[in-house]
Amino acid sequence: MPMLLIASSAGSGRNLKSMCDHVSGCVDLYTRQRDSGRYFLDVQPDCAASAKHPAMQSLLQCETSRAIPSQTRTHAHVNRQFCFVTNSPYLASELKAELTRSSEFSSIFRECSQLDRKMHISALLSPRLHATVLRGLHEQLKADGKADPFSIGTVCCEEPHFDFDEWSSEQEVFDDSTGAKLPPQLVQEAMLKEINEYKKHQVYVKVPRSEAFEVTGKPPISVRWVIVNKGDDQNPEIRARLVAREVKRDKRTDLFAATPPLEAKKFLFSHVATQKVHKSGKPLKIRFIDAVRAHFHADAIRDVYIELPEQDAEPGMVGKLARCMYGTRDAAQGWERFYTKVLTQAGFVQ
Repeated sequence: MPMLLIASSAGSGRNLKSMCDHVSGCVDLYTRQRDSGRYFLDVQPDCAASAKHPAMQSLLQCETSRAIPSQTRTHAHVNRQFCFVTNSPYLASELKAELTRSSEFSSIFRECSQLDRKMHISALLSPRLHATVLRGLHEQLKADGKADPFSIGTVCCEEPHFDFDEWSSEQEVFDDSTGAKLPPQLVQEAMLKEINEYKKHQVYVKVPRSEAFEVTGKPPISVRWVIVNKGDDQNPEIRARLVAREVKRDKRTDLFAATPPLEAKKFLFSHVATQKVHKSGKPLKIRFIDAVRAHFHADAIRDVYIELPEQDAEPGMVGKLARCMYGTRDAAQGWERFYTKVLTQAGFVQ
């Protein structure tokens, strides 16, 4: 979940049912943001029907929600009223101050005629208002103790963690792919299984935190849980993956991993369907192999340090990867290197 969710509950060109579903969905996301200690910003015209929707009215009645009205003037000197709704008091304060200083439409919104109407609402905000939003979020994070007072910009807080010893059967967990609510007990079992896989494959070794700075000059890479339901509501199959968050900040050809083009698969299907029988007289077959925890089989060739997961943390210690880990930039390359070696040793020609 993002630290700040920017959206618009106002529908455009939709029928009444679609508009109601859209508003309810937005309010549901805003509520999740608020309940998880994060923030939202809703942008909508004051005249929008969504503002009168019961779900939106209920959100506005919450003591943590703040509505900031704005009356802007377009180039044609036509007054247009907009409303910003947020649960961040610092963001609300910054927005109110900025909207008081300027009522010109161009200082708040970009010219919509020059943009695709399907663009996200945040893309319609002017650079000036973007700066205001970031400034308000930064002040909020400093007040929450989630950003250093002397830092520049904003800093994302730690991902929420699960304490296995204090696990509550009522704790809500949501699918990272669909947003659907998941059974907490099954999520706990999936996370424990993943931790055991890490230990089984010896994916990392614990080293002092100072080593990460001495070797790389940077802090360890943060990690997070990605939880999805591979089954359905009646037959859930919960998968929990602990992944690294190594952000791509530059182009490195040495980390490139080749991906077979779609045409290669089409060629194989066509060849087998056409030939049907090998020259040896045996029928042609295509075999699909799914490797379990594929990346864990490949050795790490870089010095990569990660924050330890909450379930295996030790004071002053971090993890140094001995195997490739999901989320690192060369994980796919490591797997490619490993299976190429195995196949060539089995007699295949590269």
